[in-house]
Amino acid sequence: MKKISILMMLLMQCLFMSAQQVEIDASRGVAYVPAHIQGKSVMAAPAMAGGPQRALASTERGVGYSQGDSITVKGVCVATAGSYDMGAMLTAKMMNNYKGCKIVGVRFALSKSIGSSNIFIYKVDSQGHGEEVVRNKVRRTAEGWNDVRLNSAQEIEITGEDQFLFGFTYNETEEMAASKKGALCFYGNKVSSGYSTLILQGEDFMSITNISDLCVQLIVDVSSLPKKMVSINSMLNGVSYKKIGSEMDIMMTYTNTGLEKLESVRFGFRIDDGEAVYKDVTTKEASTPGMSETMSIQIPIPESTAVGRHNLNVFVDKIDGEAASESEQGKYADPFVAYNNGFLRQQSYIETYNSQNSAYGPLVNDEYTKVDKDNDACVVNIYQKGEPLAVESSLYLNDLYAYTFPCSTSNRFYYGMGEAHYAFDVNDYAAFMPSLVYDGVRVFIDEAKTFPSFATVGISSSFDSSTREVSVDVSGDIADEAPAIFGDMALTIMLAEDNIVGNQLMGGTVVSKKYVHNQVLRAYMTQPQGDKITNDNGKYAAHYTYTLPAEWKDADIKVVAFVTKAFDKVTQENMQMADVTNCNSVKLGGTAAINGVAAQEASSAADGIYTLDGVKVDSGSALKGIYIIRHNGKSHKVMR
Repeated sequence: MKKISILMMLLMQCLFMSAQQVEIDASRGVAYVPAHIQGKSVMAAPAMAGGPQRALASTERGVGYSQGDSITVKGVCVATAGSYDMGAMLTAKMMNNYKGCKIVGVRFALSKSIGSSNIFIYKVDSQGHGEEVVRNKVRRTAEGWNDVRLNSAQEIEITGEDQFLFGFTYNETEEMAASKKGALCFYGNKVSSGYSTLILQGEDFMSITNISDLCVQLIVDVSSLPKKMVSINSMLNGVSYKKIGSEMDIMMTYTNTGLEKLESVRFGFRIDDGEAVYKDVTTKEASTPGMSETMSIQIPIPESTAVGRHNLNVFVDKIDGEAASESEQGKYADPFVAYNNGFLRQQSYIETYNSQNSAYGPLVNDEYTKVDKDNDACVVNIYQKGEPLAVESSLYLNDLYAYTFPCSTSNRFYYGMGEAHYAFDVNDYAAFMPSLVYDGVRVFIDEAKTFPSFATVGISSSFDSSTREVSVDVSGDIADEAPAIFGDMALTIMLAEDNIVGNQLMGGTVVSKKYVHNQVLRAYMTQPQGDKITNDNGKYAAHYTYTLPAEWKDADIKVVAFVTKAFDKVTQENMQMADVTNCNSVKLGGTAAINGVAAQEASSAADGIYTLDGVKVDSGSALKGIYIIRHNGKSHKVMR
């Protein structure tokens, strides 16, 4: 059987639509996609019919990113003659809508016959590793939808825990390539997912993102489903920090997964186990079985909501006026953090997962160096396993966050918005307009200023040139709300170095041995995941030392410190809670102040909320802005 594993790469291939060239979109909206091919085999299908079958039974459904039999764009070609495996991947969440049903075939649309073909199905686990479970020969193809059934021994029961990559072999002739008139068909006016249009190039499946969704579907026997059923597929709830008293803007997609048409759905929205808010929806597209549609709603966060971590629970309450049957497909939960006040962010921590073997590195590195020179940003470069500049203890970060090289996180924060990753990449911008790299990263930094921070970071550092000992003291304030949100908190201290001369792939096979690398992670002074800090009446302090190796240049070293939630180990399951709440950095031997307390405020001021010019305001009348909070003899700048 053919084995696969996750690998994200950029497709350096152009597709054509009529005579119009279609470029590949490498924006941060590209999700990581399977897969790396480790072997190749063809499984025989003696029970298969000699040609395409066109009519789905009443108990069968085409499941994919295209809707029903609709075709929006026809005649797309690769513009290079050859055979290409093309397909799409459905996630475990999407497949869970059909838990208990069976995959009985694959269907794909063509604008004209491509002769013989193959259909294939891979089963892919949550880590992106999987295997090919079906590859069948299709002896002839025809214009329109080609429905190809599996034999009974190949049918796959859907458990809801697997994700499936499936598709067909597309054959393009020299004549098609020359005329730029192929046979590929697509649905919609833009791509809806990084998984919806995939092509095999060499040993890697890659994503094509700026045509639309490939017309390819799994054929699923849905006879075991109830007559009326609605499944919630996805929900976008914005950033995870929500101010108490504000409203959540929610966008969600749902599917009519039952066997019958429906006219209305009532959805319930509940914070934890609180009182539900309901919304009645008259269906349009989703009135037909198998079809999906999107809705939006604003849900208030009650003033009585406690500070801390919560779940927004969404559920299907009624279908066509009748109580909906209990089903896991009709539920969705999204975590968020409720807060009242937070500190100002001192710096955004931009962590880049880089590579000395990526030709994109030189295209983006200079722009990231410009970002690092901004007072409100700190950039650290972390290199891949096996490379000379790699730090062994940092490699878990590549495993958690990197889907291509280089890519970056902003405060290790998950922005959601339907994306598969915490990280983003600006590689494609660097190839044609480098200034967009800087501008793109600045968007994240400026947006982070609107997020609350729950600790401050002050750094004092020194260096003894005779012993080469680095001494670092970090101290700061911990917000009153921090324990309810984070529990224990952790401090991470790193040393990064500029002006390191080393190897770097510059493009093709050209390697520079004198490339200058900047912001390179050299060492952790704490544990890589941070050391737990002691909350002493709203304050913390820590002292560390480190002996600098002789070959490291102290003048090029900076100290980086940031605070997160405390973890024994950061994993895919808890990484959404592992974002950096505040960061600061300083050149070795320097001091970075907290700047979190108003210097002009008298120590005898009463507890309360004050404007920056010292005027006390009522908590109920304070508008959005920056204020001084005085509490138990301590003063902090905060955002409301």
